[in-house]
Amino acid sequence: YLRALLMQEVGWYDKNSSASITSEIASSMGEIEMGVGERVGRLVFLSSMVFSGMAVGLIRGLTLALVLLGVTPFVIGSGIISGRRMKKLGIIFKQAYIKSGGIAEENFNGIKTVTAFNGQDFELSRYEDNLEDCRIKSYRGFGVIGLSMGLNQFVAYSSYAIAFFYATYLI
Repeated sequence: YLRALLMQEVGWYDKNSSASITSEIASSMGEIEMGVGERVGRLVFLSSMVFSGMAVGLIRGLTLALVLLGVTPFVIGSGIISGRRMKKLGIIFKQAYIKSGGIAEENFNGIKTVTAFNGQDFELSRYEDNLEDCRIKSYRGFGVIGLSMGLNQFVAYSSYAIAFFYATYLI
């Protein structure tokens, strides 16, 4: 990561402040650490659970399992839609908070200059405006997350209803 930063052209550093770069590095390292450690084990666990559940279902109750396999694309589709939206929102949130963190770090590094020119109120209002932007984006994002979770729950409970209805028909 550091090698990629050092290989950038000089003009790139004019567009990106050093304070936002350090905030971005810190948040990216946390994501890398979380992605490597926990998610690999969870992927193995969940995939083995799906395949073993499908095997048991197909062996013990073939017709009901086949009906539920017909609903599976809808469950997977709603999960993919929700995952993509949450990923996109995560990127938007991250960029907004990186910008705010960059402003704060920039002011901490130049606190003597800010104080010498009596710029505390200006810098505080600039930081608060950025946080207000983050808050607005968060509220919009939480609405989208709520709709995505609602879609997931609707599809899941609809598949339960289909399973119970068809199971009573089989009896």
